[in-house]
Amino acid sequence: MSKIISTIWDIEPHTEAKHEILRKYLDAWLPIITRWNERILFIDGFAGPGEYIGGKCGSPLIAIKSAIEHKTDINSEIKMLFIEADKKRCEYLKQKISSMTIPANIETECICAKFDEALGKILSYIDEKKVKLAPAFVFVDPFGFTGLPFSLIKRVMQNQKCEVMINFMYEEINRFIGDEKLWPGLIETFGTDKWKSAIAEKDSEKRLEILHNTYKEQLEKEGGIKYVRSFKMINKANKTDYFLFFGTNNITGLKK
Repeated sequence: MSKIISTIWDIEPHTEAKHEILRKYLDAWLPIITRWNERILFIDGFAGPGEYIGGKCGSPLIAIKSAIEHKTDINSEIKMLFIEADKKRCEYLKQKISSMTIPANIETECICAKFDEALGKILSYIDEKKVKLAPAFVFVDPFGFTGLPFSLIKRVMQNQKCEVMINFMYEEINRFIGDEKLWPGLIETFGTDKWKSAIAEKDSEKRLEILHNTYKEQLEKEGGIKYVRSFKMINKANKTDYFLFFGTNNITGLKK
């Protein structure tokens, strides 16, 4: 994927498929998690502007609409944090949300900052207060493969009733894996250097398997996530663009 510099842009078919997965899961997750918890949290780590050219909803608006359009009455307090580093996109998102009619039990907040810095501060504050993070669903959907340190994913999943959905940017990782200048960022993303075994692999399918399985094993073994499932996302050229990794410690979450 080429770097996008505009505030809003055209949506790709694989992005629509990704958003459909997100919406369907949130529609299943919200009534279950709010049945047993008075307060829950949704965090969108790379929120973007909230919509695409032509009016298609981005992930922040999808999450809000999932909560307010649900057939089941949801009375729990829902806190939604939208983290976006680009100031113009962050302001655009704020304006989109301000135009919506949102029930009093749903609180939204747009944070104009880098994902790792913003979430790191939140987790550090919780640690200082010696409390646990509210049951949370964390959606991590970056443009590239940096800025989502594995250590941060691990910290999130150390809290009970937390789940993650992570966009693992396979195509870009595969394309730039030989660039030594990018290795520190890759080590941070994977939480290991075991992915380096893919560099010398000439078979494209075997290289894909190494990179996919290394990240999956990290989520399971180092991240302590009991159930991990991945979705392969294909682009217009019929090539693997990225994987969506879903992680939960609850069997019901895996079933849904």
